[in-house]
Amino acid sequence: MLRLRFRQPQRVLAEFLGVVTGTIAAAEQQILPLLDQCVYAIKPAGTRLKTPTDLTAYAQAHGLVPHPESQNSALISCRS
Repeated sequence: MLRLRFRQPQRVLAEFLGVVTGTIAAAEQQILPLLDQCVYAIKPAGTRLKTPTDLTAYAQAHGLVPHPESQNSALISCRS
């Protein structure tokens, strides 16, 4: 859960991924009970990413780049 790890508003992750906030909320509603069931707690990172620009810069600094085959440049993949 990227959003929980970096303590960002739903709108930031939604904008980064090119979806509406309802998509992020629906995903959280599905995954959070599973994490609870497995007793898995997401540890917040020391860095808080407040904007899509912050998120993009963090991803690029850690070797993630826009996926070349994606229509949405916000989608990322690991460098080969």
